[in-house]
Amino acid sequence: MLCHDGTSLATSERLPIVIDNLIFQKKIPMMVRIFVRRWTQREYDTVNDKFTKYLTTQALPAVEALNHQC
Repeated sequence: MLCHDGTSLATSERLPIVIDNLIFQKKIPMMVRIFVRRWTQREYDTVNDKFTKYLTTQALPAVEALNHQC
């Protein structure tokens, strides 16, 4: 699960608890959660591929590398 604005209070505190409870209740499968910090509002307001490139070339490969360390 990819969550944008990962540093906001609502996302960083409540969402993990809700997801953990749903997983425990077997209502959703276990998953990796990635909380991506927002750069600026411009990522959401412009039509370009900078944010997509960041996700595909930096954020997701970093998470995958963590998996290989386990």
